[in-house]
Amino acid sequence: MSYDILQQPTNPNVVGTPLVYALSSSNAGQPQFRYVFKTPSYYDQGGLIPGVDIKAYPNKEGIGHFDLSVFANNQTQYFSNLNPDLATYGFGTISSLNIEYGEEYAPDFNTNPTYYSLGSLPTLNFLQGYKNTNDDTGTGYNFDSGSYLISSGSTTGKVLSSDPSIFTIGEQPTIKKYVPRANTNGGLYGLYNIGSQFTFTILGYDSLDTLISIDSIQFGATPLGRILLASINTTPTFPGNFPNLSANWASIKYYDFILGGTDQIVRHYVLEDCEIADKTTFSWINEFGVFDHYFVANPRRRTSNIKRHDYDRTFVRYEDNNSSYNITNRGKRQYLTEYDYTYSVTTDWLNKEEANWLSGLFESNSVYVEKFDDTKNSAYKDPIGVNIINTSYEVNNNTSRNKLFQYTIDFKFSTQYQDR
Repeated sequence: MSYDILQQPTNPNVVGTPLVYALSSSNAGQPQFRYVFKTPSYYDQGGLIPGVDIKAYPNKEGIGHFDLSVFANNQTQYFSNLNPDLATYGFGTISSLNIEYGEEYAPDFNTNPTYYSLGSLPTLNFLQGYKNTNDDTGTGYNFDSGSYLISSGSTTGKVLSSDPSIFTIGEQPTIKKYVPRANTNGGLYGLYNIGSQFTFTILGYDSLDTLISIDSIQFGATPLGRILLASINTTPTFPGNFPNLSANWASIKYYDFILGGTDQIVRHYVLEDCEIADKTTFSWINEFGVFDHYFVANPRRRTSNIKRHDYDRTFVRYEDNNSSYNITNRGKRQYLTEYDYTYSVTTDWLNKEEANWLSGLFESNSVYVEKFDDTKNSAYKDPIGVNIINTSYEVNNNTSRNKLFQYTIDFKFSTQYQDR
């Protein structure tokens, strides 16, 4: 018996593309022959989901094909919560899949087939992102992870975002990204494949562009070849996690996130609370499968739709011992009220690059907003799940006539008010 894995996804990959495996076996001509993939069990919010056997008959060439993208996507759907903790590794953004594969066949068509294990496939790490199959980068179905992997001491890696405010060391940002001083949620994500420790750095500057604080966080060494997703988010005690930044926080005008092994920077300009009337921070899973963040300080509007259920009844209460006149009796009775609240916020003026990046917010299945608190000097508020209800939006507007434009983002909380 001989067998071979003819095709498999590159590692790491994303669930929004075919994760195709192709197998061949010298036994493919046996009666009742099928290739078998055994998927592992995993936990979701409802408990343990048992693994399943995926079976495929050989095609005319004797080859069996499997696409595990649907299974992988189902697995990641339950681990896509936004975790604001510092130095979180892979929570909600990266998953692993270990597959046993084999074959089954019988000596004839009257006997039940027997399963024969052929071993385990290499572990597949995947993100809850997607690949535009119409944008051919020479990688076929596969996400081009090679250009995003950050190796120790190398500057070839990329931050997992197409945020146009990201810029390169030695340059200046073309777009300013603002965050409120007392209520902020941001992040920086990189994909690592290293065998030594690496560093995350945050630099604080004052209004004269003078560097006044430097903080570094060292991440421990990881086994060579292991894929880690390092996420750096500001936290409820921000900037207390960074002692030097914290000591100079009153003078900080902007601060830079730098992920070790890359020359890309995310810069946050700090807004004083007195400058903010309303504030809304959106966080969503982008095309790479990690969270992007967008802050807007424009007024937030709410539309309240209230549906009332009632029934007619007589003014006279026949169910009482006597039906004496009572002015408080109801002739129409309201027994249920349903509440449906829709929120809208209009972005700042956007250019083409910003609008193309922000389009990911409308297309994401996992979107959060920071809990509303319109008081000044508010503490950090936990993210709350929302559903974007926009059904259409425009991108790539004609820049000769419309150089700047705005989006209006319509959303509902994923959990509405209880009917009563």
